[in-house]
Amino acid sequence: MPPTDNKNTLTRLLIIDDDVKFCRLISDYLAPMGYSVESVHTGPEGVDQAISGDYRAIILDVMLPGMDGFEVLKHIRQQSSGHRSGKIQWRGGFGIIDRKNRHRSMRRIRHLRQPQASRLRGASRTPCL
Repeated sequence: MPPTDNKNTLTRLLIIDDDVKFCRLISDYLAPMGYSVESVHTGPEGVDQAISGDYRAIILDVMLPGMDGFEVLKHIRQQSSGHRSGKIQWRGGFGIIDRKNRHRSMRRIRHLRQPQASRLRGASRTPCL
């Protein structure tokens, strides 16, 4: 049985990442399990999509064209008051210690390790979203 949210619809996930292959890989992995995965590839698109949709979770890259992930998150939080914006998962961007500290200082944020394609293709575990 596919995962559903309270409205008896498929659980919606948003990926905000400029890496099109990564977006496709995650979507291809989760879609057969019943998740509805949407992706956008720039910071401004990510803000617009996150505000206009009702997502259970958002996977957010740090380095994005047009606006970095920190600014995207700031805009989402400012514009989504009283609106469910889902859990945020950071992807990448941990090369600098200052970025680690910025991530930790933000609420409801977790780090998502960058997957290796070979591990995802062979995986049969259910994601814990």
